[in-house]
Amino acid sequence: MTSTPTPVFPVFGSAAHSEFRLQALLRQVQAAVPRVQALQSRHVYWVWPEAGFEPAHAQAVADLLDGTLQEAGAGTQAAGLSGQGAQVVVMPRLGTVSPWASKATDIAHNCGLPVRRVERVTEYTLVLPQGLLKRLTGTASALSADEQQAAALALHDRMTESVAPEL
Repeated sequence: MTSTPTPVFPVFGSAAHSEFRLQALLRQVQAAVPRVQALQSRHVYWVWPEAGFEPAHAQAVADLLDGTLQEAGAGTQAAGLSGQGAQVVVMPRLGTVSPWASKATDIAHNCGLPVRRVERVTEYTLVLPQGLLKRLTGTASALSADEQQAAALALHDRMTESVAPEL
């Protein structure tokens, strides 16, 4: 008898960088993609639960990580720019387990939480200029594939990190 694997779920954390660090990153991104106006980042924790994981466990994991189980883009200041620009998600290199994940997973186990793994990624929102029509409709202009790649190169370390265009 095989069991259905439990899907990974996100826990949305706080801002990933100080304002000073964000401004430095913004300058790097603007050197590659000049039309980026602002940059915001937040931590997102991917939680891979084990069998027997219950809704109460999800809230306990969120409390442990000082995060929320909210929907992407809902409510808080950390999620404030989601949907208003291009997204770049920086994660540990695919196929590896980061030292952060090893320690966080150990802590979750020590707290009695049935998780297989907890990983931290950084979600960046690149705010782009909006014309009148874009402002009225509430949609942001998109980055071209080349611009997306250039921004990603400025935001991650190719030796230790991978990039995705969205969560």
